[in-house]
Amino acid sequence: MAKSVDELSSELRVSLRLEFDVAPMDALFPQDHVAVVISCSPRWLELARYKGKGPPFVRTGGRFVKNRRGDPQWFGGRVLYKKLDVLAWLDAQPRFGSTSEYVPEQVAA
Repeated sequence: MAKSVDELSSELRVSLRLEFDVAPMDALFPQDHVAVVISCSPRWLELARYKGKGPPFVRTGGRFVKNRRGDPQWFGGRVLYKKLDVLAWLDAQPRFGSTSEYVPEQVAA
């Protein structure tokens, strides 16, 4: 899939969004599909997972390996997002009436 939502054709974006909308609430979707639904890049989802800021996800497959310090760390597998979790995460995001109301976390702190 493309690096960003902007690189996809509008027909493909509409198709992926429709597929998400009609799916059951417990349906699982890959990162690229969710990126289209929430209008972000797949890379943003990767960084949000790393920082613990994005939608909840599940990881299937993979295995534990030892990192450089010898601690076990999960490696590999496929990241999937449950439709219900994505919608709940979107609903929990702050809402603004205008762009002037938005203050990034770094500035607000």
